Amino acid sequence: MGHVCRAPYELCQIIQVGNLRHNALFRRFISALTRGGPGGMPRPIEVHAHDPLRYVGDMLGWLHQVCDHIFFSYGTLI
Repeated sequence: MGHVCRAPYELCQIIQVGNLRHNALFRRFISALTRGGPGGMPRPIEVHAHDPLRYVGDMLGWLHQVCDHIFFSYGTLI
C-alpha cells in the first residue's frame, strides 16, 4: 500500500478534528480527575492522591477505557 496524497484542505480538516478530540478528552480527563462520574460514581480520581500506586493506576485505567475509542475514531479518518 503506497503513500496516500491528500489535498491540503483534507489535512487541515484532519488536524482540526485531532485538536477538537484532544480538547474534549482533556476536559473529560480533568472532570474524571476532579469531579468523578455522574452522581459521584465513580469517585474522583483525586480522592486517591494519597496513595501514589492507586492514583496512577486509576489514571491509567481511565486512559485504557478511552484508547479503543480514540484508535477507532482516528482509524476511520485516515
